[in-house]
Amino acid sequence: MYYDDAERHVAAKGRFRHNYARGRWHYYTFNGQREKWERYHRTPAGLVSIRHYDLAGKLYRHGQARYVNEPDGPHFYWFGPWHYLDPQGRVTKIETYEVGVRVSSDSTVRE
Repeated sequence: MYYDDAERHVAAKGRFRHNYARGRWHYYTFNGQREKWERYHRTPAGLVSIRHYDLAGKLYRHGQARYVNEPDGPHFYWFGPWHYLDPQGRVTKIETYEVGVRVSSDSTVRE
């Protein structure tokens, strides 16, 4: 997928199978910097591992999400622990989510 019709600026790289995203997906900003990485797991169905990157291209947040087909339509939500990192790669905060709602936040910064 591209940002432009000339196909010079890549927005995302990944693959589909039977109209569903599969495997690893890489997302980029308009200027080509890494923005997000997603891995769609085979089992359990709907599980996605996600990594977000800052403007310098360093990992700053990672966790898991889930796609669920419900009677009122598909839903996407975060769950479990999400780790926030400083530029050196150390965990600074852990937020825990249940069905997309933050239930706790633990700041682990050590002075």
